[in-house]
Amino acid sequence: MTEQQHRFVPPHELLREWENEYASIPYDLNYSLFLATKAAQWGADQELDACCTLADNLYIEDCEHLRSARRPKSQILKEQTFDLLRQKMDEDEIDIIRRALESLPE
Repeated sequence: MTEQQHRFVPPHELLREWENEYASIPYDLNYSLFLATKAAQWGADQELDACCTLADNLYIEDCEHLRSARRPKSQILKEQTFDLLRQKMDEDEIDIIRRALESLPE
């Protein structure tokens, strides 16, 4: 009997890609946290793709606005920045930086 993988389980090739990405991170980051974050983002992307496919089938236009609202590119960089800061600073210092960045216009 062949083992059937659930459609929301990342494929082995993607897991290997994440392992390589983790190995190239220049700072200390918990592997379980890294992997869980990647898997959650991948799963959310799968859901978003399914929603956009449904929207396309229903002739609802402009799904790219939904996609960019759900997964803004700057959010990924922001998360990586705060992960790096957590390695070097305490939460009070990070909070000051977070508030300063959030006060800037986009």
